[in-house]
Parts: sequence; C-alpha cells; structure tokens
Amino acid sequence: EEYSPAIAKFLLNKEFDMIFTQENFNYHAQLAAPFDEAGYLHDIWGGGIDANLAVQRLLDGEELEGILHIDGLTAFWSPKLKVVREDSVRWTAGYGLIDHGWDTMVRKGFRSYDVTLKGGNHVVVYNMHMDASSEDDEVKELDGPDRRARMVQWRQLRDHILAHLDERPVIVTGDLNSYYERDSICSQVFSIIEETGRATVGDAWITMERGGKFPDMVKGPVTGDPGSTTWALKGQTLDKIIYINPKDGPKLKPLSVSIDSTTYVRPDGKTPLGDHAPLSAKFRYLPR
Repeated sequence: EEYSPAIAKFLLNKEFDMIFTQENFNYHAQLAAPFDEAGYLHDIWGGGIDANLAVQRLLDGEELEGILHIDGLTAFWSPKLKVVREDSVRWTAGYGLIDHGWDTMVRKGFRSYDVTLKGGNHVVVYNMHMDASSEDDEVKELDGPDRRARMVQWRQLRDHILAHLDERPVIVTGDLNSYYERDSICSQVFSIIEETGRATVGDAWITMERGGKFPDMVKGPVTGDPGSTTWALKGQTLDKIIYINPKDGPKLKPLSVSIDSTTYVRPDGKTPLGDHAPLSAKFRYLPR
C-alpha cells in the first residue's frame, strides 16, 4: 500500500510507452493513481485477494483450487497508443496450492493486446505470469513438478501464438519464472515456431547482451547469483522480453535492454521496491 505509488512514479519517470505488471492484486488503486494523473490508460483490473475468504474456506475443508478467479495482470500505456485487449486465457496446468508459490490459489494465465503505434502500425503484446518454483526447491532439486507445469504453460502459449500469428510482430513479456538453462524453451517453443517457416524468434536481452546466443540447458540445480536482488543468473532475470517477427511482415529490432536493479529502491537507497527489478527494452519498428 505504501510503495505502490513509488513503483508507479519510478516507471512513469522512465517514460515507457507500455508497462506490464504482474501480481497487481490488492493495491491497484494506489498503483494506478499516478498513471491516471499522468494521462496513462490501463487494462481492466482483475481484482484483489480476499485472504479472509480463503482462510475460512480452508478451515471449512473446502476446495481452494482456483478460488480466486484473478490473474494479477495489468497493462498501462501512453495515450499516444491505442491498445485493445484481444484475449485473456488461464493456464491449463499449475502446481502448488498452499505451497510451491501458491500458484493455483489464483488463476494465472496471459493476456494479449493489439497495439496501434503512432503512424498506424500494429504490434501484438502478451503479458503473463507463469508457474513459480522456490530457490530452496531448486537447490534441493525438488522443483520438478513446477518445471513440468511451466513447460505445459509454455506450450500452451506457443500454440496460442501460432494460432493467431499474422503479419503483426509479437512481443511476449512478463514474469515467466524461467531460466533458459532450466526450462527447454528454445527446443519446445522457439524452434517449433521457427520450424513452421512463418516467423523468427529472439529475446531482447539475449540479442543485446549475448550476441543472440541462448544459454545451453544444464543438469542439476540452477540458482540465482549470490546476493542478487533481481533473481539473476549471470545477468539473466526470470522476466523476459521476447520478440517474434513474421517472415513476410514488419519487423521489430531491439535497440537496447535494461535491468534497473540498482535504482529500483525505496528512499533508503537499498531496499528494493519489489522482488523483481524492472526489465525494459526499446525497439525500432521496421515496416515491410
């Protein structure tokens, strides 16, 4: 409640065209107020978490799976853009009700938007929150069920993208809770999209920081960098900004990428405003 306005003001100061949030539950009013004042628009809020209801149902022995029909996702955008939500989809798989990240207590999923840029060009953007696994489970190699659920979600996302792919470039972003070393995203998602011959796939951070080379999958536990406040692995965060360029259509070219791990802090100068530092990218739209 106290720092949601500070988060909003931090993001507004960056003058982003579009901002995608996850876990926007009970403090939407505090988060949205600075955006409203600045003239930004936003998607429909999904609702808050009624903790008292959940506890009472738990005490009554009732089923809690999906009790909260909310996804926590919200998009904010500059009035220079026209944004229309195209779809809101819930994941078909998840793991953890009152443990392993409480993933199935709410109805996680993704939202997709048609974005009209200045000049009338269109981009499709997906915002999502995928199944989580704890660092402790990863260290003990107990995160198998989370990884399996997450890959079902990745394949569900892939199939949705392919079913709706047209000449519009696509951006996929959000809290994907994924490292390339841990989840077989390249083989199960990116390669399959590219093998259709309809589009190419890139990751803004991979393109700008690793010359386009994705990390190899590794065996055993994968954990974040020691002392990191951004869930980083060799500079890679759990959040991604992925871009998909249709073969015969317009293209998106990443120009820069940034992870605000040192400036995304409270007034004390050291306590992070959130558990994930904002990941951002700047693109150039290249007409056909």
